[in-house]
Amino acid sequence: MVHGNSPKKSHGTPTLSIVKCPDCGAEVEMFSTDPMATCETCGRTVFNESNTCIRYCPRAEECWGTELYEEFKRCTGIETAEEATERPNTD
Repeated sequence: MVHGNSPKKSHGTPTLSIVKCPDCGAEVEMFSTDPMATCETCGRTVFNESNTCIRYCPRAEECWGTELYEEFKRCTGIETAEEATERPNTD
């Protein structure tokens, strides 16, 4: 899943953070190097929006797989860099 120069291969000491599950509000533990975690209360996939290469990597769908790629976009409402460049300019 991780390509040779992928930022997912980050170095350094990971930090732990607690995020709220967008579905049930439960606390979900997530390390800074984790792209996602599963809520133990409801089972929802919670994405680490601050450290997710899906937003900018042109190989993200290939690397993550279509299912997780689409789930990330659905859950976060974030469009990928590729989609942003394909969107017609309305200015």
